[in-house]
Amino acid sequence: MDLQDLAEAISSAQAETSIWFEGRRAFRKRGAQAINPYRLQSEEYSLWEIGYGYEQKRIADLSPLN
Repeated sequence: MDLQDLAEAISSAQAETSIWFEGRRAFRKRGAQAINPYRLQSEEYSLWEIGYGYEQKRIADLSPLN
């Protein structure tokens, strides 16, 4: 892997992480009312959903009702 490939991989990872965090923040701010802003069946849509689901489960696990 040359320097250019490494730079592109890092940039891609940063974008993916950013979308994942968007999903987490959306759950915290809007809960079940949050709407995924990405095109259905796109990689971004899936990343957002994974972040959203992660935060939903994390908060549910913290609930004293569990």
